[in-house]
Amino acid sequence: MPQAPASHTFRFFRSGGFDQVRLDRGEDLLAIERLDQKLWVALACPTRGLEIDPKTMDLVDLDHDGKIRAPELIAALRWATSALTRPAALIEGAKQGGSLPLADIDGASPVGAALLAAAKRILHNLGKDGATAITLADVSNTNAIFANQLNGDGVIPLGLIPDPAARVLADDIVPLLAGPDGVRVQPGYPHLRLWPDVLPALGTGDLPPLTPTWDKRYRDLAADAPRLESMAPRDAVLALVANAYMGWLPDAAARARDLALFGRVARDVPVVVVVPHADPRRVGEMCARIEADFAARTGGRIRA
Repeated sequence: MPQAPASHTFRFFRSGGFDQVRLDRGEDLLAIERLDQKLWVALACPTRGLEIDPKTMDLVDLDHDGKIRAPELIAALRWATSALTRPAALIEGAKQGGSLPLADIDGASPVGAALLAAAKRILHNLGKDGATAITLADVSNTNAIFANQLNGDGVIPLGLIPDPAARVLADDIVPLLAGPDGVRVQPGYPHLRLWPDVLPALGTGDLPPLTPTWDKRYRDLAADAPRLESMAPRDAVLALVANAYMGWLPDAAARARDLALFGRVARDVPVVVVVPHADPRRVGEMCARIEADFAARTGGRIRA
């Protein structure tokens, strides 16, 4: 993250009958908070009626009073420059119609890392994986960014979660699909199951109940977790029955179909118990063990 220089010499130009500071270098942006505010042309401006996107102005207007004052502008510049390796990229991008090279985003800073990940995700969704810069037109094209992805109904399909560890935490139920070529599973119940009381625990070794009235928790596990434990076919059938998602009033035919499917799964598919670690930060390790076990059993063949 660039640091403001110990000293800086501003340049001025004369316009409208008085001197105005020239802001056309990255160092100018870094040092703007040191400029005596008696030399500012104005110390406040409205968020509407200017040739600037009102949504952008609202982001800068921290107290939402409809005006942007000097401290808010300085805070916005601090945030923007903290995400870049070169503050001059802001000025260059404005001159180029709103373009920001990905190489100018500082992936080593927390803000920059989040910004870079978001930029790459947007470009991927737009089919521009090879792009070296992101433009204002890219981020404004929300219909294309979220086409066939999020439709605004609040349901988040698991396929949109890139981190496999996060998918494990988000998923709760998977349907079993029996076909002529075998039994498959696909992510079901496509929305996040992380209730507010779970979120604080993601950085600790303890997880509370998902809801105050549902005593569903992660167990306190042995030191060798995460691990996989093989199950006998009979035990596998009982485990599948115990964890099956069924209607409140299933009819006999539906129950028979479920039991037949569970028996087929236990006979044809090696069923294992996944024992996670109590520390949710080790979910990624658990995912790696599941993938390694699957590769060992199938010779590395993965069919989508």
